[in-house]
Amino acid sequence: MDKVLEFFGKVMYSWVGKVAKDKLAHFFASSILLFILLMFLNPILAYTLVLASVVFKDFVWDGLMKRGNFDLIDVVYGAAPILIDVINKL
Repeated sequence: MDKVLEFFGKVMYSWVGKVAKDKLAHFFASSILLFILLMFLNPILAYTLVLASVVFKDFVWDGLMKRGNFDLIDVVYGAAPILIDVINKL
């Protein structure tokens, strides 16, 4: 059992080390926002607000207003907490 846990630990640490900090920031910011919204709102509304904030930030702020670097993968990382929450609730 220890070898299995050691293997998964190495896999997870090596994977996280290869993900850009910018992508992780999108994931964690969306996770925190989703967590807070789920405490006060129903899940569908919370998911909608998080997705709207991710889309606004990347398409409008980064893409249209040129205040950052637009990257579609940022949207994927920002929306990932929603998918994880939906899968956990199945």
